[in-house]
Amino acid sequence: MDSALDDPYFWTIPNIDIYAATVPDRMHHLDLGLFRYQIEYTKELLGKSLEDKMNRRIAIIPRHPGLKIFAKGVQSIARLTASEFRDLMKVMPTENLVMDSALDDPYFWTIPNIDIYAATVPDRMHHLDLGLFRYQIEYTKELLGKSLEDKMNRRIAIIPRHPGLKIFAKGVQSIARLTASEFRDLMKVMISRRSTLDGIGCIFERFTESDLENFQIVINEWADLFITLFWDCSSGMKMPKLHSWIYHIVDAIRDFGAINGYTTETYESLHKTYVKIPYRLSNKKDVEMQIMKNIHRRAMILRNQVKETKTPRALTYTAKLFIINFSNITELCNQQKNNPNINETMRKGFKEFQNCLYEYLSELKKFFTEGSLIKIFGSVTLKNGAILRATNKFHGRPWFSNIAVTMNNEELSKYQSDKGICYAQTLLITEVNVPNESPFHLVLVQWYDYRFDQNSDLYDCPLLKLVEWYNFIEIEAIDDIVHMVPRFDETNEYFVNKYLF
Repeated sequence: MDSALDDPYFWTIPNIDIYAATVPDRMHHLDLGLFRYQIEYTKELLGKSLEDKMNRRIAIIPRHPGLKIFAKGVQSIARLTASEFRDLMKVMPTENLVMDSALDDPYFWTIPNIDIYAATVPDRMHHLDLGLFRYQIEYTKELLGKSLEDKMNRRIAIIPRHPGLKIFAKGVQSIARLTASEFRDLMKVMISRRSTLDGIGCIFERFTESDLENFQIVINEWADLFITLFWDCSSGMKMPKLHSWIYHIVDAIRDFGAINGYTTETYESLHKTYVKIPYRLSNKKDVEMQIMKNIHRRAMILRNQVKETKTPRALTYTAKLFIINFSNITELCNQQKNNPNINETMRKGFKEFQNCLYEYLSELKKFFTEGSLIKIFGSVTLKNGAILRATNKFHGRPWFSNIAVTMNNEELSKYQSDKGICYAQTLLITEVNVPNESPFHLVLVQWYDYRFDQNSDLYDCPLLKLVEWYNFIEIEAIDDIVHMVPRFDETNEYFVNKYLF
C-alpha cells in the first residue's frame, strides 16, 4: 500500500484522487509522524554526546499540572504513545509546535474558503468511546466522591453476565487503562442518556431527515444535562469534541452517513497487531524486513491452525450436571432444593422441577415409563449459535441466562408483552428421554412481568419484575438471549438492556 504511492501507475487510474478520497489522521500524521521523524533525525544529527545533553535538559524541565515528565529524556522513543509525543512537543518548542498550535489560533478560521467541519469528519472511537463517554465517567467519579464511587464500582462488578459483554470485576477503578472496546462495553451496562445517543448513532445505518431532527433534539437534551452537571469539573466546558457533537455531528451524518462508517478503530487495531508489536520484537535494525518476516510467520501459524469449518449443530448440550431415572426425581429435588452449596436460583429450580415437569407432560398426554431418563445440563447451544446457560458456577460466578420468547396469538391477549415478546429467567436446562419417543428438549423458567400496569419503561427499556410463575418450555421456542440488569436501589426490579449495539 505504501509503495503504491510511488508507483506511477497508481496515479493513472481514472477518477481517483487519493487526497480527495481520504483525510489525514492527526495522531498518525503529526504526533506519531512528522514530529517523531523530527526527533529521530535530530538525535541522529546531534550525535551521542549532544543527545545525552539534550536528554539531561529534558529530564530537568519543571513540572506542570497535566504534563508528563520525561525523567530519562527521549531514550526510549520507540515506546512513546501519541499522548506522550504531544507532551514532548510542549516542552521542546520548535517550528512543529507553531504548526500544531496554529490549529487553535483564531486566525485559522479567517482563511477564506475553509470549513474544517466539511473538510474532516469526527473519528467515532476518539470522539465518543475515548472522548465524551470517558469524560462523563471521570466527571461522575469526581462528583460522587470516594465512598459513592466505591458503591458504583461494587454495582458494576455484579451486573449479570451476557455473551460477548466484558465483566468489570473491579468496577472502573483503572479507567486510565481501558481501551475503546472496553469503554463501549461499559457504555452498555451503565445505561444513561449517553447510551441512548450512542445507540441511535451506532445502531442506525441509514437516517431519514426526521430521524436526524429527532437525533438533534436528543443531543441537545443530553448536552444541557451534561453541561449543568459537570460545569465545575471541566474548566468551563472548553471541549472541542462537545462542540462538534452538538453543532456538527448531524450535518456530518447527513453528508457522510452513519458514524460507524468513519472510525479508525479497525485500522488502529491492525496497526497494533501488524506494526507496533512486530516492531517492538525487532532489534531496531533493518526494521522493515524483520516486521515482514514476523507477519509472514504469523500468517503461516494461523493458516496451519485453520481447520475445516463444521456446520454448528443446534441444541448441543454441554456441562452435564445430573442424569437420573424418573423414579429418582423426588429424591434429587429434595436433596438439591435445600443444598446450601448451590445458588439460590438453582435451588428455586429444583423446588419447582417435579411439579412443572409432570404438568408439562400431562398437557401433552405423555407419561413416564420404565427406562425414562432425565438429564440436566449447565448449557446448550441454540439454533442461532447463542449459548444458553444455567450453571451454579461459570469462572467463579453463577450464570442463569435471561431469554426472550415470542408469544402465540392465543396468549397475546392474556399477558402484557413487549410487542409480542415476553421474558423469563432460565433455571434448569433439561433433556427428557422417554422410550419410543423423541427426546424432549426443555428449559425450566421463571417468568418476568411488567413492574407497573402502565408506563413501565426505564431508559426506553421494559421495566420488569420476577413473578412466582414457573413452567417448562421447549428450547426451540426461545427467540434469543437478553441482558437483564437489576435496579440496585429497588427490590425485584429489572430492565431489559436494549443498548447492546
